Amino acid sequence: MNNKKGFFYWLDKFFKGLFILIGFLVSILAGSVGGVVGAYLRDLPAVEKLKAYEPDKVARLYADNGEIFAEYFIQKRILITLDQVPKNMINAFLAIEDNNFYSHFGVDWRGIVRAGVVNFFSGKIKEGGSTITQQLAKVIFLTPEKTLERKIKEALVALQLEKKYTKNEILELYLNQIYLGSGAYGVEAAALTYFGKHAKELNTAECALIAGLPRLPTFYSPFNNYEVAKRRRNIVLAKMAELGYISYKQSQELSKTPLKLTGEHNWDSKAPYFSEYLRKYIEDKYGSELLYKKGIKIYTPLNLKMQKSAERALDKGLMEISRTKKFKTAPQSQRDLIFDIYSKTENLEKDKLYYGEVTEVDKNYFTVKVGIFSGKVKKDGWKWTKRELASELVKEGDLVGLSFAENKKDGEFLFTLENFVEIQGAVLALQPSTGYIKAMVGGLDFNISKFNRAIQAKRQPGSAFKPFIYTTALDNGFTPSSIIMDTPVSFRGADGKIWAPSNYDEKFKGPVSLRMGLEESRNIIAVKLLEKVGVEKVVATARRMGIKSPLEPYLSLALGPSVLSLLEITSAYGVIGNQGVRAEPVSILKIEDSDGVIIEENYPQIHGVLKPETAYVMTSMMRWVVERGTAKRVSELKMPIAGKTGTTNDFRDAWFVGFFQDLAAGVFVGYDDNREIGYKETGGKIAAPIWTNFIGECFKPDQVKDFPVPEGVTFVTVDPRSGNPVSKDSQNGLLQAFIKGTEPKSGAGNGNKGETKSPSESGNENFLGEGM
Repeated sequence: MNNKKGFFYWLDKFFKGLFILIGFLVSILAGSVGGVVGAYLRDLPAVEKLKAYEPDKVARLYADNGEIFAEYFIQKRILITLDQVPKNMINAFLAIEDNNFYSHFGVDWRGIVRAGVVNFFSGKIKEGGSTITQQLAKVIFLTPEKTLERKIKEALVALQLEKKYTKNEILELYLNQIYLGSGAYGVEAAALTYFGKHAKELNTAECALIAGLPRLPTFYSPFNNYEVAKRRRNIVLAKMAELGYISYKQSQELSKTPLKLTGEHNWDSKAPYFSEYLRKYIEDKYGSELLYKKGIKIYTPLNLKMQKSAERALDKGLMEISRTKKFKTAPQSQRDLIFDIYSKTENLEKDKLYYGEVTEVDKNYFTVKVGIFSGKVKKDGWKWTKRELASELVKEGDLVGLSFAENKKDGEFLFTLENFVEIQGAVLALQPSTGYIKAMVGGLDFNISKFNRAIQAKRQPGSAFKPFIYTTALDNGFTPSSIIMDTPVSFRGADGKIWAPSNYDEKFKGPVSLRMGLEESRNIIAVKLLEKVGVEKVVATARRMGIKSPLEPYLSLALGPSVLSLLEITSAYGVIGNQGVRAEPVSILKIEDSDGVIIEENYPQIHGVLKPETAYVMTSMMRWVVERGTAKRVSELKMPIAGKTGTTNDFRDAWFVGFFQDLAAGVFVGYDDNREIGYKETGGKIAAPIWTNFIGECFKPDQVKDFPVPEGVTFVTVDPRSGNPVSKDSQNGLLQAFIKGTEPKSGAGNGNKGETKSPSESGNENFLGEGM
């Protein structure tokens, strides 16, 4: 009896002890878990800060018509509200990412268990267990590392987010924050990136594609893996049908539709040199925080039609110049870079340089691949090389320059072979009355060379400097009919060396009027005129007109040895066409923050620097340069255009700068290493055609008005060479403008103001500085 009682007694004791031990262990475990959770909670970010959280926003640049032409960003993100997201976009995300979103409290335990079972039996990760709230917690507050600690923190932050914010607030943040591949953050950026339209404009299939991206955004991107992206989209559509968001029939029909990708996934600027010029200015002045994160809006005067025409004209001109050189394929040192750039080509335009890989060579043709296009180059396409057989020029695997020639009715693409283009150039256009920059092209291809030759390059303008001398002369009593002797002249420099300038044609014409001296760009006339009016006065005139670069204070200044930028000289020429009024160049009209508050606003800064009569008479003289002189190629436009060519003596720099009413444009051509372009490759021959193609594409003759005539100007019909008045009916007479009171009188000659002696006769010897 006692033994039996003893057995139950000890059994009871055992179970009581066991329960006490289990309770003790559970309390220790609970305390440990509580301690761990408490420690994690102390280490977690304050979710209240989410109200003040401001994701990085995209800075946008706007052209003069309000069109966006470039963006600055570290993360491509455009914020929208939840009511701007289509219902099927939301449904697609809920279906594939978190169907229990509106019922769980931040962590979906059922989803975690289900995902664990599915992943266990499949032997791989097929489903994720993270809710939308957890994903948002990870993206905003936590690191992407895959550890147990991070997963615990993710769940804890998600629980706190659900306490502080509504489901719709969390969903809106998520849809604006999640990375969706190809540089796009948020559904609006993704819609524009992949489909070229706003999120609210997407159809159900397009919504499904975007909703399928978050798990593996780079892998599922349709730009990287088209077929994989399509399969992933179809999985989302099937999931939507399974959960009742769309019908099974809709899912099947939508799964058969192709992916219509029309977005600009590379987000390239439509004016890369201009946008980079502005980027540097804004970052230097305001810092990178404002530029890359605050969503500023930058309004500019850029005209996209003119910009496109300028780019096309430069491409065409540099290709034509390069065809005069010995044919070259792309060098091995640059092959990978060039191939990578042009392998992304998705459309073809005429008069644009491309590079493509040779895939097959036959004696009468060879095939090439340019981006997504394949085509042929036939004999007519390489006749400029003066080679008979394709095998004499190229072999399989070569990377060659090409221009698009034709898309035949049978779908065959034909290309013209182009040389490897080494020469560079720039085009710039601005509005003289306001200073607004309308177009800027700083080189052939920004992706290959980011050096901006319209702004950063300082090159010798050659004869393009002469208008500053002639303008100064007109302001100091000279007239278009003043005579200068085109005869040999020499000067002794400070170092004792003799400098004897010469004309381009190596000839001398004796007495020549100023008008003809400018028209024919006679170097001797310019040098003697500079001597007569004084170097200091010419430098002062150039400064007033906008030349800021250092100018050599010697007579050699007449031939343009002082280096200038294309922006400087184009802006200064604009003063002449704008009746003597200078407007400082303006590249930014206004900068606003994301709330519309103005950060910077620029208005035209104008001031008179020349008398209107001087400016008009100078304009009329420069019109003869176009009509009869070194820039005659430009006259084919049949517009009232004035301008001046520029060529350095050794043919290293070629220019043409011209203007008509309220537009001034300049073109520079030259090698970056300053080598010779080629014998007799002048500004009139290689720069003026680029200018002509540019302006001819932008304007029709009836759109360009004649220059207004100031009151203080009169007109006289003169002999072009002597400058003397002739009958209005004279066959050789030209109608020339004069400042009233300075016009030549019949039989009166031209006065002493235009006469000049040679420097040796006048006793002046030291006109050159050291090193000339």
